Amino acid sequence: MADQVGVTPKRLSRMFIEELGQGFSDYLIDFRIEKAKVLLSLPGASIKQVAAECGYPDPNYFARLFKKVTGVTPTEFSTSLGNGEIIVP
Repeated sequence: MADQVGVTPKRLSRMFIEELGQGFSDYLIDFRIEKAKVLLSLPGASIKQVAAECGYPDPNYFARLFKKVTGVTPTEFSTSLGNGEIIVP
């Protein structure tokens, strides 16, 4: 990403912190988790497919990261939507 913008990775991270209050890596994780929430809300979504579509080839790592960010597992999140509950982390 930094190469595409024409800055060093360190400078890109500083720019993200200045503009968004978080570094590039944290921004990317948040972006991917938000995408995962949308995909998990679709009927029949599998954790493995959602993980891959969000850039996480290891579904176990994705599940741990999802829980760390949201406070619930992807399965709990998906199930809550099916029960009419809405989990808003």
